[in-house]
Amino acid sequence: MGRIDGKVVFVPLSLPGEVHRVRPVQDKKGFLRAESVEILEQGEMRFPRREPFCPLYGLCGGCNLQHLAYGDQLEAKREIALDGLIRLGGFSERAGNPPPISLSPEKGYRNRAQFHRRGDNLGFLGRGSHDLVPLRTCPLLAGGINRFLEHHSLGDLPSRDRFTLFGMEEQCWTEGDGKDITLTLREREISFRAELFFQSNLTLFETLLGDVLDWGGEGETFMDLYSGVGVFAAFLEGKFARGVAVESSRGALAFARKNLIKTEFFEEPVERWASRNRKDAPDFIVVDPPRTGLSRSARETLLKLGSPRLAYVSCDPVTQARDLKELAGGGYRLADYRLYDFYPQTAHLESVAFLERSL
Repeated sequence: MGRIDGKVVFVPLSLPGEVHRVRPVQDKKGFLRAESVEILEQGEMRFPRREPFCPLYGLCGGCNLQHLAYGDQLEAKREIALDGLIRLGGFSERAGNPPPISLSPEKGYRNRAQFHRRGDNLGFLGRGSHDLVPLRTCPLLAGGINRFLEHHSLGDLPSRDRFTLFGMEEQCWTEGDGKDITLTLREREISFRAELFFQSNLTLFETLLGDVLDWGGEGETFMDLYSGVGVFAAFLEGKFARGVAVESSRGALAFARKNLIKTEFFEEPVERWASRNRKDAPDFIVVDPPRTGLSRSARETLLKLGSPRLAYVSCDPVTQARDLKELAGGGYRLADYRLYDFYPQTAHLESVAFLERSL
């Protein structure tokens, strides 16, 4: 981020302390988006400390931090998350106390990715465009996906222009192929399909899952809101007498019914379910909402339920910080806050806020 005549300018692929000649590409009321034309003065964190390892970097829209050394990437993400907690969440006591961050392998970590198709070519969209950047391999993807990219034929591809691939080291599944995927997480089998949402970094997800289970503890009742195929619930139902899973995707709940044993299901948006269920306080609630965060009605429901322990899993620390402010104002204390670098070489990360009822 920089400034021109006092106006904020966002410049992808730049670094703090650098001077760039830029070309404006989008003029908004309060800011500009621009692309770098030339680096006039390089920052200390750029080369030779970090040479991008992908020849498509800068063209492909997938990565935006390969020019930054991994340690520097982690510090930048910590600062972004901490800034959100303080500025949007109002947690001033966190100043000077950067949250811990769990690390991922820098390459080969990604098990799930969405691709675009043009004819027989697969790839990602270009940076700032809808043009296809064809790929035969990507250093961030699991081995099975890369082998699919290298050897696929037209008959292997769905007919749609955009679809998801899910892969392990040796296998790859395609959205719409009708094949169930069964993984073993913490010694338990979980089933789903490629077109359903599932975490993209399995190695680090097990770490996050363990932290959520530790915070949840044991008790009479738990709730898993935005449950997807029921991964959190699958492990929690062994520690609680009763469980509730709420999910709006019929396809996801179909697999949740396979993955779970005694959990009660509600196939509807959390907001609709919340309008009718504001009485019984469970011992533990885990929420994993979309990037937009919790809706107002969902936040109000959590406060009225008043569970003594709450885990808020998020893929956007900014919307999470906004929600945490309201939860804290309604009687919750932020007991712990942790980051998980699910997506090295990009600005994205996962975070979990562990809250306890203080009123």
